[in-house]
Amino acid sequence: MLPKLKTMLPLIAAGLLLALLIVPPLLSADRPETRPVDGHLRECPDTPNCVSSQTAREASRVEPLALAPGAEPYAAFQKLLARLDSETGSLVVWRHPPAPQPTVFAHVEFVTPWLRFRDDVELLLDPEARVVHVRSASRVGYSDLGANRKRVEGLRALLAAQP
Repeated sequence: MLPKLKTMLPLIAAGLLLALLIVPPLLSADRPETRPVDGHLRECPDTPNCVSSQTAREASRVEPLALAPGAEPYAAFQKLLARLDSETGSLVVWRHPPAPQPTVFAHVEFVTPWLRFRDDVELLLDPEARVVHVRSASRVGYSDLGANRKRVEGLRALLAAQP
């Protein structure tokens, strides 16, 4: 019995590897609803794989992204979206309102390099407060090991670096 198991190990390992490469993208293929509700971003769920600048839950809270002093809010927001659209692993999938009106909300999809998990980032411009509210959430799983919080800090640095 044992020699037969030894010959099956490579096949079992190949099957597990194939499942590891196929299952995560399938689990995270469906896009969630990502529109603002009454002018606010949706609340984070009770799982640690979401952060938001508009959440009531302290564990999920992040500060909104501040616009650079002197930057025109709509132009700065457009530059941020153009930069995200041009980077590998991220894609702006929805903007509101549609052109030619200035965009005040965007849904950006991020794909992790190895396992192809998809995460959703929602950005809501508040031109009067000169901030961009942000919500970053994983589509699957319970914990994200801090990935969404790190992503928001990367967006903060990207926005601050704009001229």
